[in-house]
Amino acid sequence: MDFHDTNFIIIGGTSGMGQSVALALKAQGAHLVVVGLSAEDCSEMEDQLAGQGLALCGDATEPATIAAAIKKAHGQFGAITGLFHVAGGSGRRWGDGPLD
Repeated sequence: MDFHDTNFIIIGGTSGMGQSVALALKAQGAHLVVVGLSAEDCSEMEDQLAGQGLALCGDATEPATIAAAIKKAHGQFGAITGLFHVAGGSGRRWGDGPLD
């Protein structure tokens, strides 16, 4: 698929499924604003985007983080084509029991 001239925001895009989506969209020509929690992951993603987007660090549970991502994407690229919100975490530190 060709995603040239498209612009996406990916919340939770510096690891796991979000990172996979970000890299797949980048490979197809999309411009990206990727949000992640870890400064190290954001820095690595910024390098991987190689001028095709930018990575922002922030907590997806904070409304200001999402607002900043939208503002940055709109200012950088204009129209926003789509949004992926795949931020999440593992409950592994509490055991591998059922998800409540």
